[in-house]
Amino acid sequence: IGEGLQYLTNLQTLDLSENDIGLTADNGTQIIGESLQYLTRLQALDLSWNKIGSQGNTGIQVIGERLQYLPQLQVLDLSKNDIGTTGAQSLFAALPQLICHAPNLTTLNFQDNNFSYLEQLLQI
Repeated sequence: IGEGLQYLTNLQTLDLSENDIGLTADNGTQIIGESLQYLTRLQALDLSWNKIGSQGNTGIQVIGERLQYLPQLQVLDLSKNDIGTTGAQSLFAALPQLICHAPNLTTLNFQDNNFSYLEQLLQI
């Protein structure tokens, strides 16, 4: 499904929640992340409950890097994954770009991701 996303350029909502995308390998998360740059009309992205980060941090790094290509994004839900501290650092480093490129962003949900030392993460 990840590689096919690039052809859905008019897509406004993408809900892939509860699919265990990151359970067995990180490449599914990575492929989805790489496809985000084509979804410039996306308003809501829900990747919650997918065990993202449980098999590595490359996928969440790619997602973080590609968020800047979503200027219409209003909702980003990455809750209930296994992103952890290292993945969170990459994700949070991308937030300033996201905020600049997606002025209508109203909701960020990172709940239940095992972020340790949150105060250090916010000092990027």
